Amino acid sequence: MQLRSFPDEKFLAKMQAFKDEEGHLRIRTKLVDSDEKEDFKSPVLLPANDVVVKLIREEHKKAMHA
Repeated sequence: MQLRSFPDEKFLAKMQAFKDEEGHLRIRTKLVDSDEKEDFKSPVLLPANDVVVKLIREEHKKAMHA
């Protein structure tokens, strides 16, 4: 899903994206030096228009953002 959604290397570089040890694209955030878990400090990059992402977003809203 990520590779076909983000083929533009320039976009990924601008977003400070990197591949983790499992091959997932992640974004570097300002939280890099915090004591938080790695998944929180560097979230996975997901395409906004993907059906799975839309489903996750809808379920998140149904749960009142819980």
